[in-house]
Amino acid sequence: MLIDLPEHDVSRRLTIAGWMLFPRPEDDDLRRLYRSAIQHIRVMRILKDAGQPIDPASQKYKWVKSGDELVAIEQDISKLAVSESRSALIGSPEKIVEFFDDYENLLRCANIDLLFRKGIVSGLILLACCAFQTKSVRRYGDGKAGAQKAVVGMAGIGLTLVREYFKDFASVAHLWASWLLRISSASDLGVHREIFNGMENRIPTDFMVNVDINDMLGIAKSALAFGRGEINTGITILGGVDAIEFDWLENSPSLMDALPANLVEIFEQFRPESKLKR
Repeated sequence: MLIDLPEHDVSRRLTIAGWMLFPRPEDDDLRRLYRSAIQHIRVMRILKDAGQPIDPASQKYKWVKSGDELVAIEQDISKLAVSESRSALIGSPEKIVEFFDDYENLLRCANIDLLFRKGIVSGLILLACCAFQTKSVRRYGDGKAGAQKAVVGMAGIGLTLVREYFKDFASVAHLWASWLLRISSASDLGVHREIFNGMENRIPTDFMVNVDINDMLGIAKSALAFGRGEINTGITILGGVDAIEFDWLENSPSLMDALPANLVEIFEQFRPESKLKR
């Protein structure tokens, strides 16, 4: 699915981030709400740093939990408790929600950490498959199933969840793979069990704020090409997946060339043994 990106880099980052978190085409409202929340997080931080107070009288709605979701309901401002939090101002379903108080905690309460975890898992599976092709190539054990088993060890979650998360985020796995490469190249990662366990809790809600868009899109294009290509096990990792695509650059390095050596070594530590020899 080809998505048109805005011209401005700030809007481009927010658009890409929205698709990375909410990859289903029907989730446009969620992507819009996320973009608005992040924009207001930035504004609120600027106002806070400048010492400008936020008028609580403008808060007409509050967020309440309904089942597994948070919904906005109208409230009587005169009865608003001083300690009330997670408030919001919303015009109508067609308009963008504007968060005024406890905006970042709101995103955390809305299970954004779970979305981050799904993204991390999907990207790691794609990168692990690629890493396994750079070492001694084996006919069995280096495909998607082997990568999923490796991610179980790195993320510290069960295989059933790993498979479920990849299924949910397969269409944006290449975007998360590209984002993870930025993180790993800027970090001094050491090899230990469950190296990515809990990483989703450490990702800022505004996780695309300083990303070089051209660099990320170039690597994402290569990651998607790798996922669609046939690997040594005779399968394609993203076969049949309607992946999210943007305006890719003309030239980009191969995913194998973009993989840092330290990350390849980490994946190798979790590489499952092949039950069959080539």
